[in-house]
Amino acid sequence: MAKVAAYLDIKPTTLHGWIKNYRKGSITPFPGSGKLTAEDERIRKLERENHELKKQEYYCIAIECPSTAPTITKV
Repeated sequence: MAKVAAYLDIKPTTLHGWIKNYRKGSITPFPGSGKLTAEDERIRKLERENHELKKQEYYCIAIECPSTAPTITKV
């Protein structure tokens, strides 16, 4: 397995993980296949929601007192 990993220019542990996931019957054993895990999707959704709430808070503050409105950085 080490020779194959070297040939592919990846770490043997990465190759081992791919094989392990493949043997488990994982639908997407290889990272970067475009599908997020349920946990990653949940985190992404929460980050978007958090950003939207910060925008709403910003606009509410900007309307009430524009000179003290905080700045928002996109995640």
